[in-house]
Amino acid sequence: MEAVTFGKPIVAIPVFADHRSNAAAVEAAGIGVILPISDLQENNFVRGIEIVLSQRVRERARLVSSMWHDREQLPLDTAVYWTERIKYCNGNDDKALISKRSPLVAGERKRVKSIAEYKSLQISG
Repeated sequence: MEAVTFGKPIVAIPVFADHRSNAAAVEAAGIGVILPISDLQENNFVRGIEIVLSQRVRERARLVSSMWHDREQLPLDTAVYWTERIKYCNGNDDKALISKRSPLVAGERKRVKSIAEYKSLQISG
């Protein structure tokens, strides 16, 4: 979510798919409000804008953004880790099932720049 990355508050208007869960997460984190599409009228929209422009919500959005950026791994590294874990554990959470061929386990961890590069690592490994 780009708004979270850049510390911007959100007026979430869920329409389909994962929008409702994302909007609920936004509201639960205190970085925005949900405006159901069925309530999309000028006065409700203006009220939503006023809420997200409040000092409290803007400060909270900046704080959440700061926490978002303060993590041990880049998002791509995290995705590669979990993809490897699921692949080598066959969906089982037992750490002992991770193959020693895994670049993460073998200490050959490197930052891959694309899915194609990741697949080539798996084919050649």
